[in-house]
Amino acid sequence: MSHAYYEDFRAYLDALQERGKLYRWQRPVNKDTELMPLMRLQYRGIDDNRRQAFLFENVRDGSGRQFDIKVATGVYGSSRGATALGLGCYDPRDIYEKWRAALGHLHEPRVIPSAPVQEEVYSGSKLREFPVTRLPSPVEEPGFSCGIRVTAPFITKDPETGMRNVGMYSGHFRGDQKLIAGIAKTHHAMLYHHPSAVRRKEPLPRPTHAPLPRGGGYEWRAAPSAAPLVRGNTALELDRDGKITRFTTIYDSFQFADSKYQSLVLLGAEH
Repeated sequence: MSHAYYEDFRAYLDALQERGKLYRWQRPVNKDTELMPLMRLQYRGIDDNRRQAFLFENVRDGSGRQFDIKVATGVYGSSRGATALGLGCYDPRDIYEKWRAALGHLHEPRVIPSAPVQEEVYSGSKLREFPVTRLPSPVEEPGFSCGIRVTAPFITKDPETGMRNVGMYSGHFRGDQKLIAGIAKTHHAMLYHHPSAVRRKEPLPRPTHAPLPRGGGYEWRAAPSAAPLVRGNTALELDRDGKITRFTTIYDSFQFADSKYQSLVLLGAEH
């Protein structure tokens, strides 16, 4: 059975807590070394129906700086029960029907000048007041990629047709005012929107929720013959003409001797 959708994200967190699917972590936590490992521990043996989303309420970084923003993890994907609630279902068995009904009743997007969800908006010169690095985004895999990223809705628009795409992509931090959008080449934004912008020699229309430099990225897994290398991340930045201006690869370098790592670094280039 379905229910009315939540007024905002806070209402959804309340619904998770009412059903025992939210744990409020009130002790200090280091977002650079502890936050994601703590979250992932429960995936190593705890039954799906006992898993919880975590709300970290006292977040710090590796230098001891304290953030005034909380961090929620696993709110939609920690269990089938959480996924069902996120879709507006009480029972996980209703997920398929909810999804089928949504695909059968698509709505055209409606552009509006503002929305209640936009309580605070920082853009342009105001980003100096609130750079993206003020967000307490955790290191995704301490000891592996060591990248700082946020997963969020990125909105792109095809400059030729005007069609919009909303995708959940990785935003990799690159300084105070820039994110690299990790969009795989098989996703709509890179399949259709980006090639259209390149043909027209125009910037890809920027998304609503985060700045999107021209480019993309992906996570890769190495072939068994490349052991001890397991996986890494590669990101590209493109200029107005679609030419590569920056190529960055992150290896799980802790597995290598310094000499081996230095030889791998030579495979990455920045211009």
